[in-house]
Amino acid sequence: MDSSTSASDRHVGGSTLFDFTLLFRAVGIALWHPTRMLLALVGVMASVLLGFGLDAVWPADASPVSVRMAGDRWVSESELYLVSADVGIVRTRLSEAVAADFETRRVGAFSLLFTRLRVCEDRCIAAVFGLDVPEMLTAARELLLTIAWVVSMHSVFAILFGLGLAAIWGFVGVGIARGVALAVAGNDGPTTREYVDTCRTQWMQAATIPLLPVVVMLAAAIALWLLGLVGAIPGIGALLVGVLFPLVIIGGAIIAFAMIFGAASLPLAPYGIVANGADATDAILNAADFVFRRPVKTLLYYFVAFVVGIVAFAAIKWLVSMSLWCGGGALGMTMNTGDASVAAEAADSNAMGDLDAVWIPPSLTGRSPFYGTITPFDLSGASWASRGLIRLWLMFVWALLAAFAVSYFYASAGIAWFLLRREVDLTDITEVVAEIADKESGSSSAVS
Repeated sequence: MDSSTSASDRHVGGSTLFDFTLLFRAVGIALWHPTRMLLALVGVMASVLLGFGLDAVWPADASPVSVRMAGDRWVSESELYLVSADVGIVRTRLSEAVAADFETRRVGAFSLLFTRLRVCEDRCIAAVFGLDVPEMLTAARELLLTIAWVVSMHSVFAILFGLGLAAIWGFVGVGIARGVALAVAGNDGPTTREYVDTCRTQWMQAATIPLLPVVVMLAAAIALWLLGLVGAIPGIGALLVGVLFPLVIIGGAIIAFAMIFGAASLPLAPYGIVANGADATDAILNAADFVFRRPVKTLLYYFVAFVVGIVAFAAIKWLVSMSLWCGGGALGMTMNTGDASVAAEAADSNAMGDLDAVWIPPSLTGRSPFYGTITPFDLSGASWASRGLIRLWLMFVWALLAAFAVSYFYASAGIAWFLLRREVDLTDITEVVAEIADKESGSSSAVS
């Protein structure tokens, strides 16, 4: 190999110690493109509506149970599962609480999941700014256990919700990923029509990606279930299981590897579709190959992306809180001179101004939620309607923050995929297929 070839290979496929700094671009890529943010916002709102919709129609006797302990503290199924990580123990403790005449109530599975996600978000922000790595790992563990709780104790809900999420994010996610791929490669971003065409033609491929590792795990689990039926045969069954126990080890290893590499590869896989023109199977296999061949780099990229994302999210969250504090303070100077429409007479609400009886702006001390406090007073008339409208607008602000988080997730995953592809396949970052919509006809060309 001559020196010019070596230099070319180093330019295209080589890596440097500071490759990870390219991940800092993810914040700008995520934030400064309205179409990608709009797609992320649509995905967030559709996911939330799907979750609460399933909660609304789910049978009460199949919904999670919360138990009222001492005082007004309620303990949910998910909290009990975080302690024991055992379905049998959770059900036993719930049965004991019912037998002891503790007050219980049914709560939607998505509502509990949503609450746990918000708790994990707050803990991750505190851990990053406090440089507390054990706290980060604890938050990650609780998030994984919360997902395990939904899957193990409410499997039908988890399947329906998971299929819905795959369809939603297969549609909007592939459009976001296409825009990110072109932005990382330095090309002009797609037009709105191109975004729509990408979502329409490639959503099925993208929606199939998360199902492939699940299919592998289910196949291995079904094989082990069948072996369990053999073991249940009186007399000879236990002996056969003892002889065939290596199959249990192999099946368990297949499930574990599919779970680990599937989780590590899923964020990267959509870029095999939008940048390489691959189908879902090739995309997930290529992403898994990148992870397998460069595990340390993959972990480094994910860690840097996580820290940068948490810092950026916290900064935007603080900016929103500051905006609400300034706006609410200025509005309250005049609005609080009026009297709120109070339905039930209460001294504390009567003493408040019109705005404070509806919504209290956030405190910069961090003692209140970043969006302020929606008051619990029994209002009527215009004050009641105002509180409802303010609540809707604050929910929209929450959705915008979540949309940024999703857009950043895709942007950082895309940059990591391009860096890994450059190192493993010696393919320059600027190479992206020009047309993925015509992939089935065999026409796909790389552009720089």
